[in-house]
Order: sequence, then C-alpha cells, then structure tokens
Amino acid sequence: MSLTEKFERKKVFRDPDCLSPEHVPDELMYRDEEMDMILDEIVFQLDDKIGSNLLVLGPTGTGKTHSLKKICEDVNRYLEKEDMDGKLIYINVKKKSVYDIFVMLNQEFMEFPSKGYSFARVVRNFAEYLSESDENLILILDEVDKVKDTSRCKSDPIDNIFYHTSRLGEDVNDMVNIMTILVTNHPRITENVNDYSLSSFQPFHIPFSPYNADQVDKIISNRVEKAFLPNVVKESVIGWLSATISSGRADIRYGLNALKYAGKKVVNEKKKNVTIGDLQEAITKIEYDEIKSTIRGLNEVHFAALVSLIIRDKEGGEGVDSEALYQKFTEICKSLGTEPRAYSYVRKFIMKKLESQGLITSRVKGLGRGRGQILIYYVRGLEDMLPVAAEVAKEKYEMVIRVNGQSVLEGY
Repeated sequence: MSLTEKFERKKVFRDPDCLSPEHVPDELMYRDEEMDMILDEIVFQLDDKIGSNLLVLGPTGTGKTHSLKKICEDVNRYLEKEDMDGKLIYINVKKKSVYDIFVMLNQEFMEFPSKGYSFARVVRNFAEYLSESDENLILILDEVDKVKDTSRCKSDPIDNIFYHTSRLGEDVNDMVNIMTILVTNHPRITENVNDYSLSSFQPFHIPFSPYNADQVDKIISNRVEKAFLPNVVKESVIGWLSATISSGRADIRYGLNALKYAGKKVVNEKKKNVTIGDLQEAITKIEYDEIKSTIRGLNEVHFAALVSLIIRDKEGGEGVDSEALYQKFTEICKSLGTEPRAYSYVRKFIMKKLESQGLITSRVKGLGRGRGQILIYYVRGLEDMLPVAAEVAKEKYEMVIRVNGQSVLEGY
C-alpha cells in the first residue's frame, strides 16, 4: 500500500485521545462523592490549615488517577485565578525510587541535578526551599505501591514515603503547610509501614469501589461515542466488553486500550466494525505485554523470587509454601550471581512487593489442630507466566530457565 493509500484509508476514529490512559474527561462519571471528599480536605488545608493527609485506595480502573488529575487541574486553576497561595503537585511514582521522588519535587521549583547528592541532602534542600518561600503544598503521589526499591533506602520504600512526607511538615517553618495524598491499588499497603511513620502520617482513607456492571457499560459507551465514528463499535460488542470488565477479566483501562488496538486493526484489515474477537485478541496481547514489562522492571532478587514461585508452581501444582519457595530462591540467586536475602526478608518485603504489583497472591493455610499455619503463594496473571519469565531471563540476564531439565523456551 502506497503512502497516499495509507492516508486515504478508511477512517474509524473520531477522537482516539479519549481512549488514552492519560486522557482526563471533562466530567468524570460516578465519582462525585469521592471527589467531593478529597476537595473538602484540600479546601480545609488551603483555607483553614486543618486538612488531613489522605490515602486514596481502590482497584485499578476505578477512576482514582483521573479524579486526582482533574482535582489538581481545577484547584491550581482556581488558586491562580484568585491569586491564592498554594500549589498542588501530581507525580506518578511508579518505578521511581524515594530518592527520585524528592529530586522531582526539587525540580518542580528550581533547577536541580538528578544525581550527585545524598538522599538526606535532597530532602533537606526541598525543605529549605519551602521554608524560604512560604510555599503551601499539597503533594499527590500516585501508584505508591509500585515505588522502586534501591540501595539508598535502608528500609521498605513505602515506609520511607510515609515517613519522609510526614516529616516534611516538621522540617519547615510554621508558616508552611504541607498535605500529602497517597494513591494506591493495594488495600494492605500499610502492612509494611512501621507504627511511628503511620502515626505521624495519620491518613484519612478514601476508598474507590469498583464500578457496577451498569456503570461500566455507560462509561464504555460514553468513551466509544466520543472516540469512534458511528457504527464502528456495535452495542453488542460494547456489551461484551462491559461484561468482561465487570467479571474481573479486565479493567476499564485495559478495555479502552483494547478498543484502540482493535480500531487500528479494523483500519489495517479494511474491515467495517470492531468485533468481539478483535477485543479478545487485544486484551490477551495487552495483558502479556504489561506482565512482561512489569517482570522486566524487577530487580534481581525480586525477579529471583518470582521465578522461584513460577517454577515451583509448575512443578508441584496449586500453590507453593514459603519454605519450598525459599529453597528455590537461593538456587536462582546463585544462577544470577546475586546474594540471596534472608528468609524473613523474602517473606516480609520481597513477596509483599510482588503481591502489590499484581504478580502473585498469598493466603495463610492451617496445618491442622495444634500444628500452626503456613503461608502459601500463588502465581497471578497470565494462565502460564513461565514463558514470559523465561524470555526476560534470557533477554536481561542471559539465563536459561529449565523445568525438569528442559529449557522453557524450547518447550518444557
């Protein structure tokens, strides 16, 4: 097909930006109550200096990010219009370290190097700026459950976020007021936060519950109407996608991505409409790509723990106990040339980090009367994550993963 023919191809999109995860609708459907609660605390903070730190929780695809971005835009616009002191800063901290976060905060207000300073110096520099400028700040950190662990952090990175953001208020002068809003998909994010950090932060919880089936259908229909030309996506296809999302097979973010992928396929294959088959293919590809990206982003010890669980699960069936997992973990660490962490550290920090990223789940299993309990881990995500992990092992670490002596990539 010539370039001219490509530009003259059949059009199916009206405004594809409406399908983007970054797109913030002018009006968010079914989140008025949650947004009002957040706005109340922000106004209390800016007007009366008594706003509470917030912990915004809810599953992926429930409107948390869009709600906070919308609030950030609207409040900053109002503060500028009314010439009021204060600023809201939104940062997505996924795959960023606590050090990176404070560097970015400095860079919001001044020229500041990305490297070269100690963590203590980076935090102190930001606190000093706030004290000198009397800048009132509302800080929004999104996806805090996916913050990156680094050697700069001597404890759990999530605990570090709670601790250092709460301490900011103590490190600046009395004229400066700081409020922090942390956003997470993980319902048990505070489990690894020590009591001192949590009592200092004292968050007010604002839950975002999953949309019901009718709400999902109306949200998808609304986006389809704005994104596509008429009749490209039939009501029956919208109904299937809405039902798939409501069943838990996908979330709204996946659904919108799948619609964009399917719409491009319609154009390339010169078809008239998006079909259910197009969406099924798109969701499978999106899941695979996202899982692979997440696994590739793990550091060596986290990767070793995940691979150990996947292999043990494949060898032994449903679920892996923590002791069997740790035995394999030490083997994989040696293959990677990295020092294995202690058993207690793996349970308390590494496995909980993998769980927060949606790669695994866990449950406590009783061993019978008087025999105690044991923690069982399960692989979560794709039906078979082993080939994905094997691809990452080969590409990133030049390592061959084998099950029962057979290379995974050669067909175990």
